[in-house]
Amino acid sequence: MSCKRKYKFSIIDYLYYMGKDIWRIHPRWPTPLDAVVMSFVGTPLLFLMLFVTSSGLEAVLYMVCFLIGFASYEWLLKKYRFTSERERAYFRHYPQRKNYSQKWLFGFPLIMWIISIIIWGSIFFPVIDNSDKKLNPVHGIPGEKWDTIGMQQQEDLQVLYEVVGARRDKLDKNLLHAINRSEYGSRYGQPTHIMQVTEEDMGGEFRVGLLNHTSFDEIEGGKRKFIECTWIIGRDSKGAASGYLTCWYEQLEDSLTLCDSIKWENGWEF
Repeated sequence: MSCKRKYKFSIIDYLYYMGKDIWRIHPRWPTPLDAVVMSFVGTPLLFLMLFVTSSGLEAVLYMVCFLIGFASYEWLLKKYRFTSERERAYFRHYPQRKNYSQKWLFGFPLIMWIISIIIWGSIFFPVIDNSDKKLNPVHGIPGEKWDTIGMQQQEDLQVLYEVVGARRDKLDKNLLHAINRSEYGSRYGQPTHIMQVTEEDMGGEFRVGLLNHTSFDEIEGGKRKFIECTWIIGRDSKGAASGYLTCWYEQLEDSLTLCDSIKWENGWEF
């Protein structure tokens, strides 16, 4: 004589079986359990993938893993937890829970997502906002240091911006490490500005030396990518920047190859 298995039910069972009726009518509409999982697990992961990852490839990989996990979790739950025997035992134990208001079942996921977006948005958007403000839009000065950075340093960066159109681009961490470990990075420290050269930067004479290594079409089409770095290597008696070293590196996956460099002084025109 076989013994019936005794089940212990929890809030997870309650949320899962609450969506049984709505599955029969709208199979693609999320159940209350889906809404809870998405609100407390999926939404923060999406914010992390979209706004906190350091590179586009990393974000895509995380997104693919997230979608695979989200698509398979329902199958795993059905196979290993919410079996047909468990369902029959649940509704025998709670016969009054067989029917729920369709309006409530439709509205519950929407309400949960709105609340989760508000909550997680209030947590992540300050982080995102601070991350974007770490670099001043014109000079690339860390936002938290903008009030305390010396006037002389501001003038140094102003010269680079006005003379050579310098900006501070966000690069992959591996490339930044490669620059800091390079010959000039080891000698002069972190560059004053780092940027990826685009076709719009090729208008003057300052970067004309790159055309000895590539063509304008290759830069415009993104077939070859070049990183520009500038260090301040000299100052006058008043402390103002007087000498600069600018290097151009070709980006090869996660490595950099030095292509050209120029030492120039304040007052030169390009």
